[in-house]
Amino acid sequence: MASAEQSTYFLYGDGIDPSVLNLGAMVLDFKSPKQREPYRHPQLDTQELRTWTVEDAIADAWMFHTNGGGIHVGGGLTNLARLDVAPSSSQNVLIVGKEGSKIEIREPQRFLNEVILKAFSGRLWLSSILAISLKLRIQRKLTFQNPHIWLLTGLVLLTDANSMSVIQHDSSYGGTVNVPLPDPSGVTALLQLMPQLRGTVTSSWQAGSGMRRPGNKVYAAQWQRLDVKYSSPADDKNVLPNQVNLLNIFSARTSRGDSNVAEVSVVDTKTAPALVGDKSADETYKAEFDDDYWRRFLQEFENVKEDAEG
Repeated sequence: MASAEQSTYFLYGDGIDPSVLNLGAMVLDFKSPKQREPYRHPQLDTQELRTWTVEDAIADAWMFHTNGGGIHVGGGLTNLARLDVAPSSSQNVLIVGKEGSKIEIREPQRFLNEVILKAFSGRLWLSSILAISLKLRIQRKLTFQNPHIWLLTGLVLLTDANSMSVIQHDSSYGGTVNVPLPDPSGVTALLQLMPQLRGTVTSSWQAGSGMRRPGNKVYAAQWQRLDVKYSSPADDKNVLPNQVNLLNIFSARTSRGDSNVAEVSVVDTKTAPALVGDKSADETYKAEFDDDYWRRFLQEFENVKEDAEG
């Protein structure tokens, strides 16, 4: 099981439309990727996919997750590890897919430099986000220089997957049983997954209603954090490929020091997309980037959009 995948994939049990999560997207909250003004990179065309990505077919895949965070995968996903599960998935759900694909960007740093930062929309989004982050950090005297920014570098898509809600009915005795899955589409017979599920779903679980989710949906995404270093370039001639000029949103009353650019790098996949297990740092991060911070951040972003449109 690849440690890189183990530390970077995140499961979405409800499935997300690929138009919302496409390669090159950037977000400030990978658990809720539709929120906080995400950047949606244009869909890669056929030639770009050949150049920048590697794709593997997936067959007979299943995922079982609980609202407490426990996750199991199998079938065509046995080589795919997980980080966590989306908070929108309030139920215990079993997802079964006959076929699908896993697509990953080969060289994320080069992709960032040569594709995203050369796209006007991608550079403008980062320029805005980084300038707002620096402004609020100075005004609020924060420990962290900016909220985490996440780049989407991998997708797991399943086609016409079946979703089955599962309820916990009794945990007083152990052992494993053959769970009575609802079978509106013949999925159990089709995939013959019951032997695998016997070892995963215990007698304390029982299936409820089921439904088919038509079309391609994203059920897992690989996120890599962007490392940001604010600086002032020595000159205008030696511009680094990962260098972003900050949008000028600073008033005369707000000093930004010497910082007028930022160098943006993709954190290696061996680093988990989370605070590195440091509980005190995690608590500090949550305290600094609280609801009030995000209200001010999003208002600043709205101001930037209005200025650009005006």
